[in-house]
Amino acid sequence: MRKIVWALFISLFLVLSCNKNSSQLRKDSKAPGITLFANTVESDVTTTEYLTHSGKHLTLNEVKSGGASIRKLEVIAKGYTERDDTIGFGDTDPVFKVLQTDLDSDGFEELFIITQSTGSGSYGTIFGIGSYLDKHISAIYIPEVTENDTRSGGLF
Repeated sequence: MRKIVWALFISLFLVLSCNKNSSQLRKDSKAPGITLFANTVESDVTTTEYLTHSGKHLTLNEVKSGGASIRKLEVIAKGYTERDDTIGFGDTDPVFKVLQTDLDSDGFEELFIITQSTGSGSYGTIFGIGSYLDKHISAIYIPEVTENDTRSGGLF
């Protein structure tokens, strides 16, 4: 009898622990351009899938590495006509927000990943991924804002 109780207890524990990985599929009406995404969390990896208006898939993997606040980011493209690229951003802060929109009005959405420092949250980084006519993706390089940019007559 005792063996059966222990076997049931262990089986129940295993079933409940397997359900810790969550997977959702939902429509996000708050963010423009994001028509569908799936979010999966497995221990140290968070995977979010974005679907563009033209039916291309962009998958963002956020991997915990080297401590609680260090992440490695990877964007995987699927369904593009020339090639499906993977673009990585190593050792960065955790993802704060992701925006998918067509900022340059070329008819193809860009994906902007905004990170925020842990602790004070006083700084962050923006990583951009752009589509080249739905043929492939490439990184968008955003220059750092310098002190000269913020002075009178500067860019900002």
